Amino acid sequence: MAVASLCKSFCSKLQFTSRVSSCIRLRDSSLKTEQLHSQRSTLQVCHIWAGPTYTSSKVLEHTSTQDNKPKHPPNVFIMYLQKVQEQIMKDHPNASRKEVIAIASKKWKDVDPEEKSHLAMQRKDLFEKYKDDMKSYVDNMTPEEMKLEDRRKQQKLAKKLKTARRELGMPKMPASAFCCYMADQYPQHAREDAVTRVFKKLRDQWNNLSESEQEKYKKQSAQRSEAYKEEIVRWEKEMMEMGRFDVIRKSTLLRLAMGNKSKKNQKEVEEL
Repeated sequence: MAVASLCKSFCSKLQFTSRVSSCIRLRDSSLKTEQLHSQRSTLQVCHIWAGPTYTSSKVLEHTSTQDNKPKHPPNVFIMYLQKVQEQIMKDHPNASRKEVIAIASKKWKDVDPEEKSHLAMQRKDLFEKYKDDMKSYVDNMTPEEMKLEDRRKQQKLAKKLKTARRELGMPKMPASAFCCYMADQYPQHAREDAVTRVFKKLRDQWNNLSESEQEKYKKQSAQRSEAYKEEIVRWEKEMMEMGRFDVIRKSTLLRLAMGNKSKKNQKEVEEL
């Protein structure tokens, strides 16, 4: 990634502080070993996510219309839990929330089918009312409120995707040459000044380095990039085998789609 692009991405102080911390962790890891297989712990320069992202400065605030938004009805078990949790807490005063749910889950297995059916019907009625209320809510939204709601949904989906990828062990993007340099130099200046001023100082130093001086960090970045390419291909293959296409990068899915289309067209030509 070009230095100019990197500098632009660090315009948010909160984002920058987080990335500096990652750079320090990267440096500590690099001091332990220079072997290629250790490079999965390198700095994450940017999030690998096909959809829109939102920084801390763009966190959406709740509005009065958001407060009036109809609440999605709970599922049948949650309705049962709400019904019995008070008695469970009386019988088990020291039980944690998790333990209360576990006790209710055991009780739920023995609930009479007729009672379960009754709860299911109640839930169905609640859901029908929710759909009507939601339609009325959407119909009365202003264009600005609709945009805000759409952004809120996108933000929620982005967070959910990021969490899923992290839990599934998605490899992180490798550090750029500049970040490799900053990871190496930052500890020497950490106590001198504020984080943002240290960054500016290191950025200026980087821009004044000769090509030969920058080459060391460019090689480090290139090595990590090659390792990342192998790891991300291997990881996405594992995700495909698991059927988790929802966490695979959009670029990979597009490549697969184009490849399948080309094979189909070639097969049609051969049959002519």
